[in-house]
Amino acid sequence: MSVDQQLRQAAHRVADSVVPPEVDVATVRARVRRIRHRTVSVALTAAVAAAIVVGAALGAGRDTSAPVLPAQQPRQSATARTPLQIWVEGLPDGPGPLLAFARDGVLHVRGVEVSTPRPVVAIRARRDVVAVKLEAAAASPARWALVRGDRLEALPTPADADLELSPDGRFASWEATSMRGRDSTRFVVWDTTTNEQVAARDVPGRYGVTPGDGPYLLGVGSDGIAYWLREVADPQVTRWDVRADTVRPTDVTYDSALPLYPQLAALGEVWLGLDENVLSPDGTRRAFTATTPQDPPGCCARRLRVGPLRPVESMELSDITTLQLPEGIPHKPLFSSSIDYGTPFVWWETDDSLLLEAVVEGRSHLVRCATTDGACERVVDLGRSPWRFGGEAPDRPNSWRDDWIFPGSEL
Repeated sequence: MSVDQQLRQAAHRVADSVVPPEVDVATVRARVRRIRHRTVSVALTAAVAAAIVVGAALGAGRDTSAPVLPAQQPRQSATARTPLQIWVEGLPDGPGPLLAFARDGVLHVRGVEVSTPRPVVAIRARRDVVAVKLEAAAASPARWALVRGDRLEALPTPADADLELSPDGRFASWEATSMRGRDSTRFVVWDTTTNEQVAARDVPGRYGVTPGDGPYLLGVGSDGIAYWLREVADPQVTRWDVRADTVRPTDVTYDSALPLYPQLAALGEVWLGLDENVLSPDGTRRAFTATTPQDPPGCCARRLRVGPLRPVESMELSDITTLQLPEGIPHKPLFSSSIDYGTPFVWWETDDSLLLEAVVEGRSHLVRCATTDGACERVVDLGRSPWRFGGEAPDRPNSWRDDWIFPGSEL
C-alpha cells in the first residue's frame, strides 16, 4: 500500500441535526474555564441520572423549536438507558462549536456566517487560518479558498487538488501535474498571509497515478522546511527549504509495508501535521489514546489523553493529563497514521478544550471537554452515527457526515 493510500484510506462524510448557535471565542474560553472546576461523575446511578435527564431543560444555548432528538425517536424509559446515554443526556448544554464547520450550505467560522458561492466540501484549519474547498459545478471545478473575515479569497489550486496547512497556518501546500511534462508533479507552497506563492518545484513522477513512483509532499513546517517522499527514488525523502528554494537529500527511508510514523517521525512537526486534528492550536500538545511504559497494567489503551509533542514512549506520567471520561468515550482509539486506524472525530477547539464525537445507541453527539480534567458539556446532537455496527470504518450512508463538514472530516 502506498503512502498516499495509507493516508487517505478512511472515507468519511457528515449529519442530521440542528445547527448549533453561533458563539465567539471569549464565550467558549470562559465556558471552558468554568467547566474545569466542575467534576463530571462517570459512575452515576440510574436513579440520579433519571432525575437529571427528566428535569433538565434542553433549551439552554439551543433553538428550542427544533428538539435535539428527532420526534420520531421516542425517549426510552430511564431503566432502559445505557450508562453512556445517562452520561451524555445528563451533561449540561454548552454553546455552539468555535471550530470552523459547514452545515446546510452555510460556513461558520468563529461565530461568523461566511457566504460561499457553492457548498463547502472540505475544511482545513490551523491557528487563525481557515481554508475551504468548494464543491465542483458544471463550469467550475472544486477549488480552495482562504477565509478572510466574512469573505473568501480564491487560491490558484488545480481542480480537485488536496491542500494542507503548516502547523502555524502560515503556509499552504498542494500538488499538481507539472506544466513541463506529463511525467512530473509540481509542488506549490503558498503564503497565506500575503496570498502569494513562496516557491514551486517540479519533481519526476506523477502524483496519484503510479503507486510508489509519484512523489508525495509530506508537508511544510512552520519554519518553512518541507519534505517530499518518492518511494522509488534515492534518496526517498528530500528536504526543501521553501524560502530559499533549495533542496538536499536526507537519510530517512520508507517501506510501504511498515507503519508510517516510526519511519517518518524524524521529520518533526511536518509529520505530526499529518494527524492535524490531534495537534493543539498553539502547536505544543497532542491528544492521543495510548499507554506509556509507566502506566499500570490494563490502563488507558482507549482513554483520551493530552501530552507534549514527543513519542508516547518517552513521556512521563507527570506530562500527561488523562481525561476522566466514561468507558466508551471515545468509542475507538484516536486515529493515528502510525496504526492507520481509529476515529478521526476529535478536534482541538481552543488550547483548553477538545470537541469529540460521543456515540450512544447509534447516534453521535458533539461534546466539549476541558483538557485539564475532562469536565464536559453537550454541544449538539449530530445525528445518526456513521460507524458501521460491529465494523471498523465510518462508512454508513445517511449519517451525520452527509450534512456536516468539520476540519478533516471528509478524509
